Amino acid sequence: MSTTDDIMQGGLDRLPTISDEIEVSLIASDALLTTITGDIETKCRKVSLPDFPGFSKTVTTQSQVGLEKTAQITMRFPVGRAQFLSVENWNKRKVYPIPEDRCNTLCFSLGCYLRADVDRNHKNYNALRSRWPKGQQLHLTVTRRDGSSKRIPLSLPTVCTPDGLVDLGLFIRQGDNTIKISQRGDLSAYVFCLHVHEPTLAQIQRLNKVLNDDLEWGLWRKLVSRPLDLPGSLFAVSQC
Repeated sequence: MSTTDDIMQGGLDRLPTISDEIEVSLIASDALLTTITGDIETKCRKVSLPDFPGFSKTVTTQSQVGLEKTAQITMRFPVGRAQFLSVENWNKRKVYPIPEDRCNTLCFSLGCYLRADVDRNHKNYNALRSRWPKGQQLHLTVTRRDGSSKRIPLSLPTVCTPDGLVDLGLFIRQGDNTIKISQRGDLSAYVFCLHVHEPTLAQIQRLNKVLNDDLEWGLWRKLVSRPLDLPGSLFAVSQC
């Protein structure tokens, strides 16, 4: 198997009513509901949406045309400390709330496009949709932070961002990074792109939905864990 290295130099700094009495009891619990909701809302904030879909002007893209025969493409790129911390902020977005204005967040994403589409749109990736080859043996090899390797299928990817990209954030390390794309057969009609970008509109929308679902789930759990306060008259035994 032949090996082709696309070495990337330079910095990339740039989720039925039982009785009237029970009805009254449930209505009276609205104050409790408000209290619980308030407690949860202090832990969950929605993130403001970007003004436009797709990548912002700060996106940095490194591209490599697919090869005409079975081979491996190696992409190498450095990640500085500031970049790494911004990637970590995005990685932990479901645990630690990110700023509402999305500052200090960064994504590393891998996309695949038809070469003809890229040329026709003059590398305007916001006008394109990531299109992964079907029926081809194609996979990505990344290095986990513990040093072990992970193989990710790309034909088709099993997990993608809302924009159809493969999120590499969990595999990014401070310092030198390497990813390897192994292809079988002719993929010269495709272009593989590594995008370094701020979270997109679709990503923030998905994040806000996750945060909202978590809020509703937390509210339900707190509500059902409270003891029911039913009127005693419902269980009173009549005396003859």
